[in-house]
Amino acid sequence: MDQREKSFLGRLKGFAYNHRDLLYFNGFLLLKMMVLDYWIGLGIGSPLQWVAALAGLFLLTSLFVLLPKYVRFGALIVVDLAVSFIILSDLFFYRNYSRVIPLPMLETAGQLGTVTNEIKNLFSAWDLLLVVDLVLLIPLLIIFGSKLLIVQGPKFTKRLGSVALLMVVSAVLLSVQSVGLVKVYGKPAYTEMYTNNVMVRHMGILSYHAVDAYQYFGGGTDQQLKEVDLQELRAWMDKRRQEPTPKLQGVAKGKNLIIVQMEALQYFLINSKVNGQEVTPNMNKLIKEAMYFDNYLVEVGTGNTSDAEFMTLNSLYPAEAGAIYKQESDNDYRSLPTVLKESGYSAAYVFHTYKPEFYNREVMYMAEGYDKFYSESYYKRDDIIGWGPSDRTMYNQSLDVLTKQQSPFMSFYISLSGHTDYKIPAKEKELEIPEGQYSELFTNYLHAQHYADKALGEYMDKLKELGIMDNSLFVVYGDHFANGLSKHEIGKYEGIGKEVDNYIYHEQKKVPLFIRLPGGVEAGTYHIPAGQMDLFPTLINMLGIDKEKVFYFGQDLVNMKPEESFSAFRQYTNPNTFATDKLFYLASQDGIFEHGFCHDRTNEGALLPIETCRPGFERAKWELKMNDLLVRGDAIPQVMQK
Repeated sequence: MDQREKSFLGRLKGFAYNHRDLLYFNGFLLLKMMVLDYWIGLGIGSPLQWVAALAGLFLLTSLFVLLPKYVRFGALIVVDLAVSFIILSDLFFYRNYSRVIPLPMLETAGQLGTVTNEIKNLFSAWDLLLVVDLVLLIPLLIIFGSKLLIVQGPKFTKRLGSVALLMVVSAVLLSVQSVGLVKVYGKPAYTEMYTNNVMVRHMGILSYHAVDAYQYFGGGTDQQLKEVDLQELRAWMDKRRQEPTPKLQGVAKGKNLIIVQMEALQYFLINSKVNGQEVTPNMNKLIKEAMYFDNYLVEVGTGNTSDAEFMTLNSLYPAEAGAIYKQESDNDYRSLPTVLKESGYSAAYVFHTYKPEFYNREVMYMAEGYDKFYSESYYKRDDIIGWGPSDRTMYNQSLDVLTKQQSPFMSFYISLSGHTDYKIPAKEKELEIPEGQYSELFTNYLHAQHYADKALGEYMDKLKELGIMDNSLFVVYGDHFANGLSKHEIGKYEGIGKEVDNYIYHEQKKVPLFIRLPGGVEAGTYHIPAGQMDLFPTLINMLGIDKEKVFYFGQDLVNMKPEESFSAFRQYTNPNTFATDKLFYLASQDGIFEHGFCHDRTNEGALLPIETCRPGFERAKWELKMNDLLVRGDAIPQVMQK
């Protein structure tokens, strides 16, 4: 070894010794990131990925070299705490949404206190490994730090040189890796971060969040709807308006519209029994007088219940991250309440027993054309279940409003008693379920949904007694699948005699849809594949609304041929996943079409050649892209103009 090599190694050794606190903290944070990636299914990753991740950490902490030694130590603890919090947040969010947390979710951060139990259900004792250095090692370092870790360091001028070196080397490494990503994956690696995991996989969590923050706070390119896009969307809508005399067109024209959105009601409960007891006896009876769609897929995003409302009222997709109700509440929508009132409806009301500010409902409902929102303060508080006044209270007090209202009117109900953690009072538990037959959470879910069904049944009986039911188009559906339930326990309940794989898991997420026409005509079970985007155009047809007045991405369930069915997804699975009558394409995490899986829905999910699913994949990409341009740019009025 020549003198120059010895000199270089000596300087490197001295640098490492003088900055061993940075090496310690950043080394531990890197290990945590590796654990996170492994737990969310990304594997251990490549050396280049971890070099980029470490470079990001040193870029973040390099200026700390200039601080006095004890201040520097405190600053490193703060960074460790902050990054550890980010890692844990990403882990919990991924377990629920199959992605790391995007910044637009900050807009709903104020609601975190209401979902504490859901977070607890996502927690594992192994997660404590991600804070082990904070829990065990930092106290030891505080006690013995002066000998083990705290460094006096060289003079300020030399430390300044170290800072410059750290920053330059880190920036160069990040730049090289970034350029390489663009060469391999193209610009979508950065511009479409919410549709793939390329940034997370190859640059690390910190770089992902840094680029996300840059774009979120206005640094990204502002995509605008171009004239060619407008023409495509107008042609899209014109095609849907050209159906010759659709079936059931205007069958409920001039009738009241009553919609009940049931919290966390999944399809597998319908017509099911636990120990010989019907879980949903009233909805089971409803099948005999309503159109029951048993193949109704959930397309909600991270806005959950509010997304289900939004799709039902607009047939527009949820936000790619966050909730439309928070992000775009000042848009000019052509929502169901708006067009009904334009068609002569006396009023449109919405009933919900929770806080009006939750999901920004009090503001969004004005944009969607409602006349009044009957929220938490309207109801008596003598019958509390879970988050607020019970479903029974909501239905009963709403009748005071409906009986005074001139027909036709619209009323929209958002039930709450079936919300996670699914805990209802013991006096309301009517099912006999032996302890240990199912998990506590699943048992609670059965009890809660049985109660919600009972309250709904009582309400339907009163509507019939008052003569309202047969003068109304009556709709009931589940808003989303039940959070926290194990797919394996659902499989056990359903009697699935095999392992619940990813394909079966997504099929499990279906919710029921009931549409009762006046007089109960057309009743029966309909197996046609459908998604939540399809209810709006179906109701528009039945209510006899002029389609020239609306825009929608969904399809009329009554007139759609099975082979025309199409549902796209962007949350709770990888974006650009889609389903048709015969196919279920599960997109890959990196967004590359060929890395996904094409399943045959007619043959228990058997795999098909990947190219079979390409047309649907391209359609999903187009619809989601156009939807975002429409909603972000408040461009629906432009599309409606000709």
